[in-house]
Amino acid sequence: MNTIIFLIILYIVSIALSLVVGAVSIPIEKVSEFIAHVLTGQWQFTGSEQILWSIRLPRSIGVAFVGSALAMVGVYMQTLTRNALAEPYILGVSSGAGVGAAAAIVWGLLGVFGSANVIVSAFIGSMVAMFLVLWLVGWNPHPVRLVLIGMGVSAFFSALTLAIIYSATNEAQVRSAMFWLVGTFSGIQWVSVPYIMIVSLLALVVGLWNSPHLDIMLLGRRSATQLGLSIERFQFALVFIASLVMGVVVSYVGVIGFVGLIIPHICRILVGPLHKKLLTYSFLLGGIGLQLADMVSRVVIRPEEMPIGVITSLVGAPIFIYLIRKAFTEGTS
Repeated sequence: MNTIIFLIILYIVSIALSLVVGAVSIPIEKVSEFIAHVLTGQWQFTGSEQILWSIRLPRSIGVAFVGSALAMVGVYMQTLTRNALAEPYILGVSSGAGVGAAAAIVWGLLGVFGSANVIVSAFIGSMVAMFLVLWLVGWNPHPVRLVLIGMGVSAFFSALTLAIIYSATNEAQVRSAMFWLVGTFSGIQWVSVPYIMIVSLLALVVGLWNSPHLDIMLLGRRSATQLGLSIERFQFALVFIASLVMGVVVSYVGVIGFVGLIIPHICRILVGPLHKKLLTYSFLLGGIGLQLADMVSRVVIRPEEMPIGVITSLVGAPIFIYLIRKAFTEGTS
């Protein structure tokens, strides 16, 4: 419990610290004054405080919950496939959501939903990709099979996204759609923060509520069935929640890789495979970790900003290679 409290405090502190970082640094004294004004209800912001309120604070809160959401989906997918290498970016689920988002932007797909058509299209795309991977993999947990199929699905949907982008009729559509390929937090505003928070917290609450069932899933399909778990129904529920989360996240920040791989792996080392602790730690460390990555992306080539997907891939790709080499070695020994 003490560790959880410490991580919650660190989660909040990371949000506060990120307010200092940007194209123009704001002194920590100014940030402290701003936070005090927010907490005391003084809403008349001027100068740097207006920047903090309108741009940096919604971004910082959004980044934290995006990291938490990606970590939750990573845990879900690893449990579904019983494979520690499963992750929405690697398995093409993020790319599926990207196809839906790009189709909504360029073609106006599902325009009947109005301004929510990007979210709905991304949700449908992520669900299609996830079901496709699960169908192709079956209940075979072999890591190489999973990764190869996931890479194929990811390449297919990435090609579809590029085809949609190149079919755009004007430059503005191309710029908007290209956003989904690199991942960036520059578009997070107050209007998008509640949606990101809701799906992130929904994934956590659903996971904690069903943590005994998630633990049973680790035993394998036959054992889970013998213990009374309806595999197909529970699997569909997890896919639905994970797809909803990815649809919302990708529609607002684009495709971000490896968070759902790295964070759950670290948390399993810290607290083991049981999901009650695993989900809680992943939620908190996911937000903290992505917040740190975002701060790096803002300062490494300042005043420009490096796409967050570049940072997460530079960190995540070597870890992924290590894990797959380890899994392959263990599988052949």
